[in-house]
Amino acid sequence: MSNSSVRKRILWLQVLGLAAVQGAISLTWVIYNLYLDDLLLTLGFSAGLATLLLVIENAMGAVMEPLMGSFSDRRQHWVGSRFPQIALGLIVSAICFFGIPLIVVVGGLSLKSLLPFALVAWALAMTIFRSPALSLLGRYAFEADLPQAASVLTMVGGVTGAMAPLASEFILDLGPFAAFSIGTVVLLLAAL
Repeated sequence: MSNSSVRKRILWLQVLGLAAVQGAISLTWVIYNLYLDDLLLTLGFSAGLATLLLVIENAMGAVMEPLMGSFSDRRQHWVGSRFPQIALGLIVSAICFFGIPLIVVVGGLSLKSLLPFALVAWALAMTIFRSPALSLLGRYAFEADLPQAASVLTMVGGVTGAMAPLASEFILDLGPFAAFSIGTVVLLLAAL
C-alpha cells in the first residue's frame, strides 16, 4: 500500500489534534506530580497524604474512565456527538487545575481543607474527557491503520512524560502559579 493511500485512510490533522490533547494531559500530570508534595507540605499536610491521594486518584480513574467512556458512547447515540462531554471535561479540568495553586497561593491556611478535595476534583475532571477523546481515534483512522495513528498519541504522551526529569528544575523554578497556569493554557489550547 502506498503512503498516499495511508494518508487518506488516516485523518492526520485530527490525529495530531488528539496527540496535542494527549501531550497536554501528560504535561498537566507532570506539573501536578512535581508540585504535589510541596503544595501539601506548604499547607501543613503530611507527605504521606500525597501517596494516599495518588492511590485514590488512580483507583477513581480505573473506575471512572470506563464509566465515562460508556456514558460517552450512549451520549453519542442521544446527541450524535462526543464533543459536548469532551469540551465540558476539558473546561472543568482546566478550571480545577488552575484552582489548585490558587488555594495555596491566595487562600493559604484559610482554605487549607479545600486542597485535598481540589486535587481529587481535578483528577476526577480529567476522567470525564480522557476516554471519550481517545475513542475519537477510531473515527480518524481505518482499523488497519489504527496502530500507526495510535503510535503518534503514545509517542507524544511518552515524550512529554520522558521530558519531566529534564524539565523538572525549569518547571519548579516557575513556581506553582505560573506552572499550573501554563498547564491550564496548554490544556485549553489543545482542545481547540
